[in-house]
Amino acid sequence: MSKRALEQVLMRAISDADFRKQLRADADSALRPFDLTEAERAAILGGNANALLDFGIDKRIVHMLPPTIIPDDSLVG
Repeated sequence: MSKRALEQVLMRAISDADFRKQLRADADSALRPFDLTEAERAAILGGNANALLDFGIDKRIVHMLPPTIIPDDSLVG
């Protein structure tokens, strides 16, 4: 597990609309360059805000993720 790799994916998802489209269209290809565990991949692809927080991702980053990645109703507090 690499918190840094996970943060890189999330920050890119926040700032890069083309990357978000790639995540939806071909997640394997989009995530291949990043050193992620299966659990991290599942948290990203499943929009699991609680899991991302459990991995140590700052709550502010999770709240900045667009609804296409993290649905509004899954955000914690």
